[in-house]
Amino acid sequence: FKKGVNKALFLEVLEQGVRLWNDKAGRETELGQGIFSADQLWARDYAQTHQTFATEEQLRQLMMLGESTKVDKHGRFTLKAGYVLNNQKNVYEAQALIGGNVGNVIVRYDPDDLHGTVHIYDQNGVYLCDGECVEKVAFNSEEGARVQKRLINEQRRITKKMVDNHEKLGEHEMAQYRKQFEQSAADFVEPAEKQAFSWTQFVDGNTVKTIKLDHELETETKEQNTLSFEQDLFNGLKQVQK
Repeated sequence: FKKGVNKALFLEVLEQGVRLWNDKAGRETELGQGIFSADQLWARDYAQTHQTFATEEQLRQLMMLGESTKVDKHGRFTLKAGYVLNNQKNVYEAQALIGGNVGNVIVRYDPDDLHGTVHIYDQNGVYLCDGECVEKVAFNSEEGARVQKRLINEQRRITKKMVDNHEKLGEHEMAQYRKQFEQSAADFVEPAEKQAFSWTQFVDGNTVKTIKLDHELETETKEQNTLSFEQDLFNGLKQVQK
């Protein structure tokens, strides 16, 4: 393990190296022609030119991110960029818009400083005013908000999977329990030949009693009724003949 130098020393050494490189003559480039150094070419061709730098407004348009939001009558608004923390969002306020009916605006912000100053434009890109974060309750950077959102979504997926697995586990256990009360078709074996039994016996104390089955009793009753009817009919005919 080798410990590195501090940042200040590193930048100082780097700057010295750049100066030495630019001061080296005989640059084999199209402009150097094997004669001039980079410093000489700068002094000859670029030092006298008019240098144009981007304005502060241009830098905001180019470097900052934008989000559409709605301003209320109190001049306050929120941004999705900071996501939520404990179900709360960062709240911004523009005093110049208090009491106005501005509606939807475009807010430009530094993605690494969501608790700082933001810049407000109308829907046509016309600058209106600045705003300040008055309730710093959510994330200070888009990166932090992005990580939080990813972790929450991952937690939701894991929770959903756990619920699904729990339901499947319960169904699997119930299927196993039901098997204990179910009989397979192999348990019901049809006899090779059906035999009818007219009588059966059971033990009542020291006495063995014989009873008839229901269908036998019904058949015997019908036969007795038929014989009784025939006997009554025969007796009636004999009385008529007399």
